[in-house]
Amino acid sequence: MLKNNPTIQSSFVNNHINYQFSQNKEIISILAILLYIRKLHLYYRVSSYRTNAICT
Repeated sequence: MLKNNPTIQSSFVNNHINYQFSQNKEIISILAILLYIRKLHLYYRVSSYRTNAICT
């Protein structure tokens, strides 16, 4: 049935691609959040190091 009807097949493929893409977007957003946290952490460490250097 899937092989004989190209519209059903293409919609099935499109749904699969959309599903994969939405999962990837979730993974990407999680990675982006983790990277952002790392950046903030690094920035905090650098700024605190600078203030310590200035104060002493």
